[in-house]
Amino acid sequence: MSSHAMNASPWVKLDADGGSTRSPRRVGLGLGSTDLSNAMGAPRPRQGGAVLGVFPTPSSFGERENRQHPRSPPRIRVLASSPAHHAAAHNGYSSDESSADLSPSLLRVKAFPQSFSAAPSSSSSSSRRTPSSRPSFLASLVPKRFRPRSALDSPPLEVPRSPSLLRPHPSTRHGPSSRRACTPRRALVVLMLAALVVALHATGVDHARDQVERWRARGSAVLGGDGRAFSFAAKVEEPAPRRAGDEAQKRPREVVRAPEMEKRPRPHRAAKVEEKAGQRAGPARPKVVDAAPAGDAALPFVAEPAGNEPASAPRGGGAEAAEDEQAGLEAVVQQAEQEAARAEVELNEQLEMEKVSVKHKKPRPMKVHHKADKAAVDAIVAVPAEAEAKAQAAVDKAVTAARKKAADRKKKDASRYKRLLPTGVPPRRHLYGANFVLSADDLEAQTEVEDPELTNAMVKVPTAKQLAKLFAQGKKRYAEDEDDWRSFEWKAPPADASLQRFVDKLDPEERTLRDWVQHLHKLPVGHGVGLGAGAPHELAPLGDVPTFDRGSRDKWAALVVESQEGHAGKCQGSNWLEKYETMHAEMLEGKRDPKFISYHCEQGINCGGLGDRLLGMTSAFFFGLMTQRAFLAEWQSPVPLDVIFDSPHVNWSHSSFTADRHPVLRQKRLAASAADLDIIHFDRLSVDATFGTVSWNPKLGRKPTPGFERRDLAYQSPWIKMYTNRGMIYRSFKYKHLQKSINRLGLEPTTAFACISQYLFKPKPPALDLITQYTSVLALPTVFSVGIHVRTGDQSMRDPEYDKVNTVKRHVSFFRCARELGETYARKDQRVVFYLVTDSAHLKHDAQRVLGNKLVTTDMVPQHVHQKSGHVDGVMNAVVEDWILAKADMLVATQDSGFGKLASFMMAKPNATVTIFPKFNPDVMGLMSKKSHVKVDCTSPTVFTSFDQLSSEWSLG
Repeated sequence: MSSHAMNASPWVKLDADGGSTRSPRRVGLGLGSTDLSNAMGAPRPRQGGAVLGVFPTPSSFGERENRQHPRSPPRIRVLASSPAHHAAAHNGYSSDESSADLSPSLLRVKAFPQSFSAAPSSSSSSSRRTPSSRPSFLASLVPKRFRPRSALDSPPLEVPRSPSLLRPHPSTRHGPSSRRACTPRRALVVLMLAALVVALHATGVDHARDQVERWRARGSAVLGGDGRAFSFAAKVEEPAPRRAGDEAQKRPREVVRAPEMEKRPRPHRAAKVEEKAGQRAGPARPKVVDAAPAGDAALPFVAEPAGNEPASAPRGGGAEAAEDEQAGLEAVVQQAEQEAARAEVELNEQLEMEKVSVKHKKPRPMKVHHKADKAAVDAIVAVPAEAEAKAQAAVDKAVTAARKKAADRKKKDASRYKRLLPTGVPPRRHLYGANFVLSADDLEAQTEVEDPELTNAMVKVPTAKQLAKLFAQGKKRYAEDEDDWRSFEWKAPPADASLQRFVDKLDPEERTLRDWVQHLHKLPVGHGVGLGAGAPHELAPLGDVPTFDRGSRDKWAALVVESQEGHAGKCQGSNWLEKYETMHAEMLEGKRDPKFISYHCEQGINCGGLGDRLLGMTSAFFFGLMTQRAFLAEWQSPVPLDVIFDSPHVNWSHSSFTADRHPVLRQKRLAASAADLDIIHFDRLSVDATFGTVSWNPKLGRKPTPGFERRDLAYQSPWIKMYTNRGMIYRSFKYKHLQKSINRLGLEPTTAFACISQYLFKPKPPALDLITQYTSVLALPTVFSVGIHVRTGDQSMRDPEYDKVNTVKRHVSFFRCARELGETYARKDQRVVFYLVTDSAHLKHDAQRVLGNKLVTTDMVPQHVHQKSGHVDGVMNAVVEDWILAKADMLVATQDSGFGKLASFMMAKPNATVTIFPKFNPDVMGLMSKKSHVKVDCTSPTVFTSFDQLSSEWSLG
């Protein structure tokens, strides 16, 4: 056998002539099938050399190694005693070249021997080391992988015993060198870390010493004031002295809930142009939104506690509830004092400005117009001189009275909010809300009561004898008219010609959809109750939704939801509808312990207009819903409520004159325990102090709060009679003791009023037919409707000659805002239409002349609900116009008016209402302030009035 065959690797097949076979041969070595031929890029051996297997190609072994160990590929060490190594060395191959020819089994990574020496040399002894092999301090600190390679670093090759290429030898991973506890390198790292800790500690001590020096410079108040040297350690160990305010600081901090951000409507036309212009100008800074309006400070009883305590925890009796109520009352008083001081400052500034303006008033220059232009203007805004004189006299009288009242206003004690409903005083409705006709010579029919809160004087109120006399007269009149009311049916006037002109422009598809919407708006079917009870009303089933693919998709989706959910889709998520209906019926039938709450508007009481009354009734129902009481309602003036509305679900009909006929209400025990709750003409602080500081379900036997005895006695009574012209549904969502009940019922703040009002009331069929003729047009997806409500004053309804002063030019701010809303938010495929409601007949006619076919209105004579006593037309007209106004897409309403607020709450659309102060209305001219909305830009997305602001003004909400 040749020397080549003896020195060859056992994996190599030699030819007969001593050469290796070149034919490819594949074997599996655990890494997959590998071509063992020498045609894989390995260098060709010299003559007489042996090929030591095949090194894996980069595509097989190298890539796998790089994928598993991309950062530190294993080094391949060979033993000098390997025959293959000697063969390669004798043939002149370098170590790098020979490594490329190694077999996979020769790539096994072996551990270094504990002691090894270099190959023996002829010129030196095996016991002597070369200078490069001597250990040094640097070599002991620097890791081996960072040291330069040398011949001594490479151990000799040895024959492999396994083909594994992936894992190093166990002696390498777990050898004695890896178990060494301390090395010079580790010792150096530990020393460096210790030095770093010492430096940081020294820096902190220096900082603490500097802080102490600053404290000393500030004076002895911080350090104790005794002049002794300050000891940091002693100060830490010494317990801090307890102060009076520490207990209050330890209590959980209360955080006021910010109202949810309401979605802004997306502009379609004009606002898009402004948005692009703003983007070119630069990025706009984000606006900071306050958590509460400027006039509504944070009160403890409208906050939710921090920590794990739930905000909806019920407040029962005991010291905790008493402390919570006292804290709420103190906050109300403090807020009232701040507002009074701010109002006084604003009043003084206003009076000073008026004095300056009067002194330096200059005549306005006369504007010269072309004759043709002047004739055109006169044709539109011509006002008789007599009407102009009456209007100016009314305005001057109102301004003079407001200035005199403001100048003579006496400062009132803000602590009056702590004694709103005490016992032993006449009911508030007799003090502030009554307009009884008392005989001057009947001394027994009137009495004087001191009233320091509002009038600062003695006022006359009816006595118990006079009230009994008035009740007897009302009962007699009710008995005489009862049969007539049962057979009464109101006849609605025809729709105005302006509506028909607009309908004539609709295409056949729009008319088909309009008929379907008109049927939809009559659902759910109402049932007559009380004096209005009769044959049940029936409607044909609602058909399928007609196919329609134009206009606003949002309006189309709202119609679909209304057809599926009912209640105009405003009661989505509410789970109390059927349960309350069952409970209400069982209480009236005597099957359940009676608990009632009833709303009353007596003869001679100024209950307000339609908006004030509906806000009061829905608030009474909301109270009954929270406390599980059956709701009843009655109007004695101007007409019975049963004649105006049907009820879709519950029988709320009630009359104090016929209560003795009812099987449950006539019980002496129940009638004798009925308690009155009068909140006539309350401001928002009075409402919050009364209803927001204590639970509506107090524990039995709870001690009444001083100044609120009448309220606490009513809360524990089985029958509460509520007299109110104020709303409190939206404000109640801030009362933390109601959160648990509100969440359980599934009510939402923006839709609660709309849901409750549609659950309780349905206009009579004649009125509903007229209403749906208008609402079916306003609800079309191809129509963008803007409602306009302009309140000009009661004198406009009483004096037709005075009313002629009301023109579009005089109230142009309302119409300009409506036009800007239509231009900004209407889609290109929508027609803009304006629906006008006003108490001025002349303004209605002038608006039709100016706006033409774009205006839709009704042909009804404006009447105030309270003024037209005994006349049903005034109430019906107000119901029809307000129900139509609530179906508009956006609303421009009169500020400080319950009528427009009622429509806005029934719309239940956040950021869809703009309120404008009626500066030409003498009835409210004294209420104008810096916060009044006079000059408005209705193209701005911030112009809309929030529900929070609406619920804090006028009749609240």
